[in-house]
Amino acid sequence: MTNKILLVAISCCIFHTLATAQDVHFTRFYDAPTTISPASTGDYLGTFRAGAIMRDQNYNLSHIYLTPAGYIDAPLIRGFRDNHWVGVGLTFLMDQAGEAGLRTGAFTGSAAYHMGFNKKTASFLSIGISYSLAVRSVADKSKTLFEDELINSIPSVDIDNINDEKVNYGYYSAGLQFTSNLENRGNIRAGVAMMYLNRPRNGILKTANAKMPLRTNAYVTTDIPVSDRVDILPAAYYATMAKQSDLALQMQAGIRINPAKQQRIIGGLGYRFGDAIQILLGMDIKSTRIGLAYDLTTNAIKPTGALELAVSHIFMIYKKPKDNPIILCPRI
Repeated sequence: MTNKILLVAISCCIFHTLATAQDVHFTRFYDAPTTISPASTGDYLGTFRAGAIMRDQNYNLSHIYLTPAGYIDAPLIRGFRDNHWVGVGLTFLMDQAGEAGLRTGAFTGSAAYHMGFNKKTASFLSIGISYSLAVRSVADKSKTLFEDELINSIPSVDIDNINDEKVNYGYYSAGLQFTSNLENRGNIRAGVAMMYLNRPRNGILKTANAKMPLRTNAYVTTDIPVSDRVDILPAAYYATMAKQSDLALQMQAGIRINPAKQQRIIGGLGYRFGDAIQILLGMDIKSTRIGLAYDLTTNAIKPTGALELAVSHIFMIYKKPKDNPIILCPRI
């Protein structure tokens, strides 16, 4: 089989793969924290946080593999103790794949309970849960390709098996995360989460009764100062679903170009095993982070790679102090 035919065959199988086990992933997973684990909801110091990320796979060929996501979360109320608090958040995610436009969208509400280990809350444990309302559909089923259609060169009978209506479903996720803020400004986060706990049915084929397999995410991110102006930011991410796994290791360095204004540029490399070399760039400006990633594909299929752009900001709203004026009566 020639390379051209092989590529066509792989393209034909993409529809089936996406309809069953394929799931969303981000190279800059730490810039989409609530999509990875509900335990990250409200795990910061601030009033509220808002962020967005866009992944464009094969961006300079087709723009048919797009994954945008956005989120807003906040540490809302105090918990049972002074160093406990509750975070809540909302996340939107959309994934479009293939010529036929297989689309999956989800709105997620999440909440997390954070338990500090000391008065300064330098370290804390977070437990989170979320519920997502999702919908799946095919924009143009006439553009779908199946294996028998490729082999026999005639339209596949399976095309009539594609649902004309949108498929709605809901699912639960849960996560656990440990955070340690170091005295010299750095931090370490490590967590694990499980998605699709209720195993929903989301097949777009009328005869598909298979339940979604569980997905497990595990991650570690660090931000450690090594000098007055230089930080290192190693990170690791692992996910497994339906006997498929995804492992990525990253190493970045941050240089504080203006410590007084809290400005830092960040850059480095990562590797997603068996798939791509990751080129990573970013910048922190006080509570704002801007990030860029490019996946240079190394697998046998060799598509053009993926481009990601992310931005987030932690908003700080300070309450004005209440005046309690004292009126002094003059002596007469």
